[in-house]
Amino acid sequence: MGKYAADKTVIYLDQFMTSPLLTDEHSHERWATWRQLLEQLTDQKKILIPYTKEHALETSHRDFERARLHDESFFQLCRGFSMHSEDVVTPRILINAIRNRPSTPAVYCHQSTVPWLCTEKSYSQMRALKEIGNKISQEIGEIANPMRVATAQTPQFDLVMQRKLALDCGQRNKQELITRLRSIYRYDFFTERTLEFRVQDVPFWADQVINALVKGYDLSQTEAKKGLELLEKNPLIKVLPPLYVRTCLESMLATKHMKETHNSHFDIMRLSTAIPFCDVIFTDSSMASAISDLELNKQFNCTILTAKEKDLTLFDRMLREMAN
Repeated sequence: MGKYAADKTVIYLDQFMTSPLLTDEHSHERWATWRQLLEQLTDQKKILIPYTKEHALETSHRDFERARLHDESFFQLCRGFSMHSEDVVTPRILINAIRNRPSTPAVYCHQSTVPWLCTEKSYSQMRALKEIGNKISQEIGEIANPMRVATAQTPQFDLVMQRKLALDCGQRNKQELITRLRSIYRYDFFTERTLEFRVQDVPFWADQVINALVKGYDLSQTEAKKGLELLEKNPLIKVLPPLYVRTCLESMLATKHMKETHNSHFDIMRLSTAIPFCDVIFTDSSMASAISDLELNKQFNCTILTAKEKDLTLFDRMLREMAN
């Protein structure tokens, strides 16, 4: 039973899966077989493969022509079915809750008409965005990673403590939204916070959510009050699942002494919406371990797969069973 639709399985493919799937010279014939099966199952409407902005961001490190061809191939494999990023989904879910509208799985997705990297202009914009993200991640890593190396020598947190710290981080992030919503309710404005980096200043994540509500959805003062009450009365996982996932995974970077890299942040961006929305998710081993430790796969009823042979074998069996 799929989360998006009872008769469909949503399969999220990480970059390590798309690269060999989309190349003409497959390293193993099974990649060609999997591509055929994925195309067949997609056309039969048995599966959906989400196309994402994060895929395009990672692809933009290539030269334009290679990036365009890869992006276009993946877009065609997905048939234009696209999954929104967490910064789009979170305000959508919150405004729906405030206005008593159900947030169906459709809030996570849309049908795209063209791929992200279809023109040189869009490619250049995406490449510049990726380079800025890389530089910001590098700057964060310069501060955090030496501490991670040092703390890695200390006793590891047990799973109970890791999960408690993740919940504490979720409570802190929830409070960031509550504080801003309360300010809008009382004074019809809130004070924004800018994060200063060498490459450029960026808005604080909670400010982006609130600005999306105010400017994109015309949030009123009365609605702001309802929003803060919803957050005060309910756990984050119930109100804003993508933000809950992002918070949990970000907390695990620290508790598992994982280094801050641009790849880890791209992974978290993708997984924040993939975990609540998708049924089968490919990711790297370190993220898979964090997901398992936090029991996110159980909480959101999804199967997590990696590049390990046992997982690829399971994936092969899943595809063949759905095709028969």
